[in-house]
Amino acid sequence: MIEEIRENNQNNSLNLSDFIDSENRIILEKIKFLSNFNKKNLLGIFLNKKNITVNRNKIDEIESLIRSNGTKKIDMNKNYRIVKDYTYLYIEEKKENYPINNRAVKLKIPSKQIFDNFKISVNVVENLNIPKQKNQYLLDALYNDIIEVRYRKEGDRIFLDEKHSKKVKEVFIEQKVPKDLREKVPVFYIIIKYFGFIM
Repeated sequence: MIEEIRENNQNNSLNLSDFIDSENRIILEKIKFLSNFNKKNLLGIFLNKKNITVNRNKIDEIESLIRSNGTKKIDMNKNYRIVKDYTYLYIEEKKENYPINNRAVKLKIPSKQIFDNFKISVNVVENLNIPKQKNQYLLDALYNDIIEVRYRKEGDRIFLDEKHSKKVKEVFIEQKVPKDLREKVPVFYIIIKYFGFIM
């Protein structure tokens, strides 16, 4: 009884803003050490912000979701779902499923182009000892080669060297790219001597 009163008093000082980021996502690392009681109360407060009806079953489902691996989603009502990825727990609005984006653009080396929200710049580099910068990749290609920029397709593979390749999907999983972003990240597809490669 005394422990319950103590936890209840602590709950009164529980502030959701201490556990969320600027995009209103719960930071999983921050709630890891909360007691079950405080975690349940925090989840209730979090759901109430979107006027989602709170009950024990929903809280239990969310706690199970938090303990699971990878990116997972649970429908909360007809308008919202809870999403847990590798770092965050957040509420997203349900939207219609849009078909996979088949947009593609061909770039001749060298060139610059906007591809949806991405600025793509392809240049010829003489010296491979240039320090690599963030979002910069070096490929083996020649002047006037064609590079296709598109979204990932099922079965796409990336070649790691002459004998080894890996599915792009596996690379995204290893890099902990959230599931809903994997279809929104462009890949570079280069054709060299009639063979296509993802870079």
